Amino acid sequence: KKDILISVTSFFRDVKAFTAVGEHLQEQLANQARDGAFRIWIPGCATGEEAYTIAIVIAEILDESEIDKYRIQIFATDIDEDSIQVARRGEYPAETVKETSSELFQKYFTRQENQVCIKRGIRDMIVFAKQDLIKETSFMHMDLISCRNLLIYFNSDLQDKVLSLFHYSLKDGGL
Repeated sequence: KKDILISVTSFFRDVKAFTAVGEHLQEQLANQARDGAFRIWIPGCATGEEAYTIAIVIAEILDESEIDKYRIQIFATDIDEDSIQVARRGEYPAETVKETSSELFQKYFTRQENQVCIKRGIRDMIVFAKQDLIKETSFMHMDLISCRNLLIYFNSDLQDKVLSLFHYSLKDGGL
């Protein structure tokens, strides 16, 4: 199983994509009731860089007091337990932040020798869990589902099944 699990990613990989997601999230949050949960699911999260990037994007949209009012819930899942453990630690090689602006780096990371660490406030926004997407129940009523590296590894029948699952998991107006 390990030989098909590829985990090559970085923070803010493809900045344009995260800028577009940020614009969408800003619009969604502006229309969201402040006392309701805002739910995000990142299936196939690998070692967590995508999930942390989305958490940083949200932190940039909202100030600290608003994050609690919106009840941001980010669920990041992967089939590989070792990858999930890396994600939970939030410690990465320094090269994973090469596309991260120095301003964002200063706000959300610390440097320790050849590694960078996600600051606790961002780590606390995310629940990482092991999940076999094909066999286990999905999350429901999601405002956003993001899986940038998952579907390319599936054949077309499995892609259709997973996309149908994602559609079912989204709430009206979700992305």
